[in-house]
Amino acid sequence: MIFMDLPLISVIIPAYNAMDTIAGAVESALVQNVPLEIIVVDDGGNDGLEALLQDKAILLKNKENLGAAE
Repeated sequence: MIFMDLPLISVIIPAYNAMDTIAGAVESALVQNVPLEIIVVDDGGNDGLEALLQDKAILLKNKENLGAAE
């Protein structure tokens, strides 16, 4: 099947100035024994989250804080 190489699970983690806790959340997802992708949505934070994540997760960043529902 053509989709066999795609992750079966997407872990979506919202974040706003959460650098102190986001590493633990990402590592917790990575230790699972399933194919997955991790998507971190930075809601306009300014804590340098990009440097922490590097190649561990996909980072989507809002230009300003929009709140969790956005």
